Amino acid sequence: MAAEYGLNLGTAYQIYDDCLDVLGSEAAAGKTLGADLANGKMTLPVLVVRERATPEDLQRLRHWLANWQPSFLAGVMELMAKYDAFNECRGCVQQYLDAGQQALMRLPASTGRSGLAALTEFLAEQTDALGVIY
Repeated sequence: MAAEYGLNLGTAYQIYDDCLDVLGSEAAAGKTLGADLANGKMTLPVLVVRERATPEDLQRLRHWLANWQPSFLAGVMELMAKYDAFNECRGCVQQYLDAGQQALMRLPASTGRSGLAALTEFLAEQTDALGVIY
């Protein structure tokens, strides 16, 4: 049960971090925005756009990813908005957090369980706050 919780929380955090790389502020992210894109990482927001994009938008996205420059970030963000990628990702984060919370509730009540529940809630709040700037 603890491992199941950890797997779900870790997956939720990774998706949140993928969104933070594009939608966050550099101060909040603690890294240069677009760093995952610059490194060629196929993050969930990018995969959502790839799945939903028109052929023209998909061609633009592929060009940007293959020839990454920081100036392309605004265009990628525009496509993410157009194809509602962040809301899709936020829903995925919440699904993983819910699954983690269910696993957590099967553990005996303790201060440790309470702390992990608070961590889950904190990540949910951070994910919601990230959506404010989207």
